[in-house]
Amino acid sequence: VLPLPVDGQKYAWQLRGVTFSDSNLKTLSPDDVKGKIVVFDHWYSYCAPCVASLKGIRELAARHPKDLVVISISYDEESGTPHLEKVLSKVGSAPNWHHARIIGGTELAALTAQSLTGSSRLTFPLIVALDTEGNVMFHGPMGAEKLTQLVEEELDPTTALGMKR
Repeated sequence: VLPLPVDGQKYAWQLRGVTFSDSNLKTLSPDDVKGKIVVFDHWYSYCAPCVASLKGIRELAARHPKDLVVISISYDEESGTPHLEKVLSKVGSAPNWHHARIIGGTELAALTAQSLTGSSRLTFPLIVALDTEGNVMFHGPMGAEKLTQLVEEELDPTTALGMKR
């Protein structure tokens, strides 16, 4: 069980010793994400806000291939469902955007929710964003537009000060 992230604080949830295999069986290790922003996008293919944010998440990943790793985790009941595959094929891909599926439905979603939010209810889309040091910089519901702003401000703090654009 993962420790509970704390809003507004840097939280030392490190990825040491954790490996992750995506739906293409590509394994990611801590070395693969070292020094990068890591975004865990928890979603469900019948969640309209989740699906609506996928294109923006893909575009964000494509803009920052060296600085960002996105791991989208689908909570669909079965792996390879036609609806899920259709959603993913419409959105496209990026080399640093990985997809995984948690098969186990509501029981596993409740366990994951408990570890991420302290509640047994998982609200989608749920984002957990780690800074380049592996500390939680955000956790909670968030769409692609706000996620883009968060990531780009972390990569270039002058953006937050209004010095760019």
